Amino acid sequence: MRTLFILGLMILTACGDSSNNTGGSASVSALKCTPQDKEKKESVKTTLSLTNFGATAVITTLGTLVTWGEGKYGGDTSCATEEFEIKVKNIYKTRFAFAALKEDGSMVTWGAKASGGDSSSVKDKLVKIQNVFATNQAFAALTEAGAVVTWGDHGYGGDSHEVTEDIAKDVTTIVANDFAFAALKKDGSVYTWGDSSFGGNSLILREKLASGVVKILSTKTAFAAQKTDGQILVWGEVDQDYKWEF
Repeated sequence: MRTLFILGLMILTACGDSSNNTGGSASVSALKCTPQDKEKKESVKTTLSLTNFGATAVITTLGTLVTWGEGKYGGDTSCATEEFEIKVKNIYKTRFAFAALKEDGSMVTWGAKASGGDSSSVKDKLVKIQNVFATNQAFAALTEAGAVVTWGDHGYGGDSHEVTEDIAKDVTTIVANDFAFAALKKDGSVYTWGDSSFGGNSLILREKLASGVVKILSTKTAFAAQKTDGQILVWGEVDQDYKWEF
């Protein structure tokens, strides 16, 4: 389906087929759906537009959400039920799903379940969200209190149980590559999760990443951390010729 949907302000129930992980059991939420001709998208005035592998989502100048493209990847938000009116502040994407941050700090997700379109398992934790980060198949949300909430494909960082206690507070920022996440805390420590081959496992540098880190950068498959003494630590699948510019 390639229909354009203009979303008013509401929470959506799940769209898609749960049997093939395309969002059927997702707690999808966004805005009131009004089908429009696909061509009319050209006249929509937007502040932000994101396209994943099969769909597009945009925020209009009025703070409403517009989607089109493949329904199973987030282009179809037609199964909506109105609950409350809150504008969308920002949108984020994985390969096959979207997430929207609303002005009240709550989250909305839709699209392929396995790609982060289903956030029902962490719905109660998705409040007072400050920012959202994404790998190819998972999301990580940072709350105002510095806690990290993750969902999506476990192999891409959707499962952070090994560092749950470490990232439960005082996280200042999160950096993502295509396969893993790295969180920087107030005390200068760094914690990672996701695909171990691409930076999700930083145990070899555990002692060095325990303090003194001031900034983290990423490529598609690796991370680099800069310490207060100027030392640069690199892990993941690293291109030896890549020049890290802090």
